Amino acid sequence: MEPVDNKEVQWIKNVLERNYSQPVKTQYIFIKLLNEKGKPLAGWYCSRAFPVKWVVEPLDAEKGQVLIETLEFAYSYLNRE
Repeated sequence: MEPVDNKEVQWIKNVLERNYSQPVKTQYIFIKLLNEKGKPLAGWYCSRAFPVKWVVEPLDAEKGQVLIETLEFAYSYLNRE
């Protein structure tokens, strides 16, 4: 997984926290599946995408588990690259 810059995070927050008085601002996004060494295995190009759900699992330091963050997007069409 690659780090998300502040511009992307702000766009996601603005879409998910909007008050429905403004239209959703869609983006063209590229999703990459990386192997354990960070090399791309596959990629998908999403047209006119926007976030619909952002879930971060609760953090429990006593369990020592990996924190999972899930982003769900709606889009017009999807092409595999």
